[in-house]
Formats: sequence, structure tokens, C-alpha cells
Amino acid sequence: EAERERDARQRERERREAERDARQTRERRESERETRARERERETRTREKRERERNESERARNERERERNESESETRARERNESERETRASEKRERARNESESNERERERKESERNERERARNESESNERERERKESERNESKRETRESEKRERE
Repeated sequence: EAERERDARQRERERREAERDARQTRERRESERETRARERERETRTREKRERERNESERARNERERERNESESETRARERNESERETRASEKRERARNESESNERERERKESERNERERARNESESNERERERKESERNESKRETRESEKRERE
């Protein structure tokens, strides 16, 4: 009887130990599952954070690139407009210079024609005066000759 009770207590002790071992194993496995789940969750959060940071960095880089491109485009447009303005101003100055030179040449041509007409008029007047002087001399000589002949006849 005592041996049966001892065996029964032994079996009860072994059953409780087996239950305890099984419970501890279940708890350990559950704890390990929870730990792995927390670790996966942490890795997921870390991965998502890295992804967000990478995306934000990419967006910022793209924005800087866009702003740089816009700035370069605006600079090129300003430079092109300034160059076109300078070209138009230069062409306008060139046209004005050419027109001024043309006007000066025309003024000189007209002055030259005026001077030539004046010279021809002066020469013509001088020739007329010379002709008149010679005719006057001839007439004076004829008159003197007639007077001399008249005196001789008298």
C-alpha cells in the first residue's frame, strides 16, 4: 500500500513536472514567438523609416535639381534676351551711323555741286567782264582813231 502511494505520488510529481515542463515550453515558445514578432515589427518600422527618409531625400534632391534647372533656364533666357537686346541696339547704332554717313556724303555732294555751279557762274561772269573790257577797249580805240582822223582832217 505504502509503495503504491509512493508510486502514485511519484507519478503525480512526474505528471506535475511534465505539465510544468510543457507549460514552460509553451510559455518559452510563446515568448520567443512574441520576441520574433516584436523584432519583425521593429525591422519593419526601421525599414519603413529608412524608405521614408530615402524618399524624402530623393524628393528634396529632385526639388533642388528642378530649382537648379529652372534657375539655369531663367539665366539662359535672361542672357539670350540681353544678347538680343544688345544685338538690336548694335544694329540700330550701325543703321544710324550708316544713315549719318550717307547724309554726310549727300551733303558733301550737294555742296560740291553748289561750289561747282558757283565756280562756273564766277568764271562765266569773269569771262563776260573780260569780253566787255576788251570790247570797251576796242570801242575806245576806235573812238580815239576816229577823233585822231577827224583832227587830221581839220
